[in-house]
Amino acid sequence: MNFSRTVKSVRSAINFWIPKNTVEILHQIRTNELQQVFPYIPGNSKILDIGAGTGWQSNLLESQQHHVSSLDIPSSHYKDRRVRHIIEYDGKTIPFPDNSFDVIFTSNVLEHVLELDSFLLENMRVLKPEGVCIHIVPSAIWRIYTNFTHPIKAWTLPKPHGEHANSAWGEIVRFKKKYWSELFIRNGWLIIHIGQNNLFYTGSFLFGLNLPIKARLFLSRLLGSSCHILVIRKQMSIPILIQGEH
Repeated sequence: MNFSRTVKSVRSAINFWIPKNTVEILHQIRTNELQQVFPYIPGNSKILDIGAGTGWQSNLLESQQHHVSSLDIPSSHYKDRRVRHIIEYDGKTIPFPDNSFDVIFTSNVLEHVLELDSFLLENMRVLKPEGVCIHIVPSAIWRIYTNFTHPIKAWTLPKPHGEHANSAWGEIVRFKKKYWSELFIRNGWLIIHIGQNNLFYTGSFLFGLNLPIKARLFLSRLLGSSCHILVIRKQMSIPILIQGEH
């Protein structure tokens, strides 16, 4: 009994810097990421937010005078915390006509989509000819540091975060910029921008709210960024512009 209490005390002391409630810090991070993609969204756009989660980012997009439709699957982990109406779908067929949207937006969604080629084909169908897709996806940096912090948080070995590797360590390769770029090019998309979110965080959300956004911005310069931001389109109406080697 005393040993059990000792183990719990040690674990509590070690985990003091890992928050139990991550919703608020996640909102701060997602807000900052979204602000970085605003320049790529034309004014008064019709936007489809796929994998909208709680709808937090959809609301932020709508606050910028855009018309936003939010889409997610019925089994979403955020279903009980939704802050707006979310259209539920089967994860395969997007329930909108061809050429419906100026912008398709996803944030940390693509790694969870098993049939990515089919998913991107559906994106192409509902996107207007001159429209853009904006995808925020995890980086190898996020996977590496999460692999090391997860055992401290959960006292278990890390598992794959998404659907594209058999192990958490295998995802390091899958989450590199090269992997994401080749995925889009292979499916007929033109990459017009590749950047990074300039934020450092892990799946364990180190220090939670005690590590403010400004600190995470600074740490990204030293340790690397946790996400890539890719802007793609389906027509070669403007020159290719690939920025950064992140």
